[in-house]
Order: sequence, then C-alpha cells, then structure tokens
Amino acid sequence: MELLLTVEEVAEILRISERTVKDLADDKQIPGAIKVGRQWRFGKAALEQMIGQELPKKHGEASA
Repeated sequence: MELLLTVEEVAEILRISERTVKDLADDKQIPGAIKVGRQWRFGKAALEQMIGQELPKKHGEASA
C-alpha cells in the first residue's frame, strides 16, 4: 500500500504554502493527488517522481 501524504507534508517538502498545494491539486498540477472527503492526499511515489528525487522515509514506514 502506497504512503499518502497530507497537504501539510507536501507543503513542507516543496517549501510552498498549504494554500498553494491545494490550488495546485485543484488544477491537477500535482500527480497522485486524490481528494478524500474534503481533504487532499498525495501519493508519495508520484510526488517523488514529480520532483525527481526520493523522499526520506518516515518513522514506521515500511521499506518497499
């Protein structure tokens, strides 16, 4: 199962505001973005591919 990131986590990774992350997701400019209810979630693998680098593993995250 792929790890899903929150708006806050993506904003920190990309060093942009949470509002900008939401706007980019609304405009379908962030791959792997899905809306769960009223909240956005982002596939880690798609985000890594978009930025061209692997993200560090979080505590408790299983190795692939």
